[in-house]
Amino acid sequence: MRSKLKERKPRRNLSPLSTVVFLFLMTSLIVYAEPSTHTLIKIVDQKGRAVNGIVVKAIGGVVRQLNSTHFLVESNTTFVLRVVLYNVTVFQKSLKLGGSFVVKAAIVDMVVKSPSPDLLIEVRLIGSNKSWRFIGKRKYTISQVPVGTYRIVIKGSRNFEKTVYFTGGTVDISEEYRLSREALSIMLATLLSAPSYACYRASKRRGKLQKLKSLKKNEKYERYMGNRDKDARLNGQKNMKVKLVAEGKREVTRGIRRRTLAEILEMLP
Repeated sequence: MRSKLKERKPRRNLSPLSTVVFLFLMTSLIVYAEPSTHTLIKIVDQKGRAVNGIVVKAIGGVVRQLNSTHFLVESNTTFVLRVVLYNVTVFQKSLKLGGSFVVKAAIVDMVVKSPSPDLLIEVRLIGSNKSWRFIGKRKYTISQVPVGTYRIVIKGSRNFEKTVYFTGGTVDISEEYRLSREALSIMLATLLSAPSYACYRASKRRGKLQKLKSLKKNEKYERYMGNRDKDARLNGQKNMKVKLVAEGKREVTRGIRRRTLAEILEMLP
């Protein structure tokens, strides 16, 4: 029996172009088969509430928002998560790959107490264009604001400003506003009293000068009157002596007229 032998066909060697295409396809399959790492991030404020208006960025990854609180970050390496509210960074940290994280951002509620409901209160967030205005109440609450620097302005008959670094709680400006008004009143009184005091000193000096002048006039007058009285007394005494002498002469004359010559000669010494 004659056996039939099958002829084996010779193998074909791959061309260089086919080799390059084959390696490219294999590399693509390997890269496609290697999944990227997904990290689930939940972002809330300090009270655990969802925050509207936040911007989430991942340096070294891609962020995809799932709902109001959850975000999915795709990255093949460790990434830096950054959360921004009103152009202010409220969270920034390097996170590991995979798993899930709950991020409590630096977002709090602000309570502002006003000195009077008639005053207009304006709260400005430094580093942002965000501001809030209130009027008509003694206390106002601003929900979910970033921890940061704020300028609080009171607008009324006199403006008042206060800059604070707010980390939570209540900002009470009633006492400082009252003290600032008192300080302003004292300052105005000081400024107004300075010229008034100068005028007072000048008037007092003028009064003293006038008093001295009047005293001098009185002394001169009294001296004049005293001299006048003295002169009058002296003149009076002289007049009295003259009068007495004259009266004596008259008496003598009368006596002589009544006596005889012999009696007159007897009276002579």
